[in-house]
Amino acid sequence: MTASTATTIPRRSSHAAAFSAGLRRCAVPLALWQAGVGLGWISTRSIPSPNQILIGFWNLAVSAGLAIGLSAGTVCALIAGLTRRGEDALDALLQMLRTLPQLGEPPRRIDIAPAFDRRFNDVLSQPLG
Repeated sequence: MTASTATTIPRRSSHAAAFSAGLRRCAVPLALWQAGVGLGWISTRSIPSPNQILIGFWNLAVSAGLAIGLSAGTVCALIAGLTRRGEDALDALLQMLRTLPQLGEPPRRIDIAPAFDRRFNDVLSQPLG
């Protein structure tokens, strides 16, 4: 082995250090968030605690819905990604399904708009100065 190739081979300790640093970057904010909820600084009405999110995910994971959805999604992704026929058959349908969250957005905006419109008109109707 030459000296140039020996310096380019990554060391395990550098991977472990990078993993440890990444873990700390995730764990510290989550711990602070959970502590803030536990101390009552953060209301769980507006933001659920990390513990509540994990419990909700676990309840979803043990139900059949998540397993069926993940299995169907994985199979469809593999078929569409690995075969030309699969892409032709599934891509248009999957692209159409991807727009569904955006279709639910306008009614929500219409419901919120009158409240902002009233406030805006109240501000404009007040005299300056």
